[in-house]
Amino acid sequence: MELVRHGYQVTVGKASEKELDFVCEQRGEKLYVQVCYLLPSVETI
Repeated sequence: MELVRHGYQVTVGKASEKELDFVCEQRGEKLYVQVCYLLPSVETI
């Protein structure tokens, strides 16, 4: 919600075969956001 308040268009997306939680775009700038509760292993990071 904070990114929407700052004028970003927020959608869910994919990069290659991996799902991204949020793709945020504003004036040609893109932010890719992945949200998680726990990062249990180096492979996950």
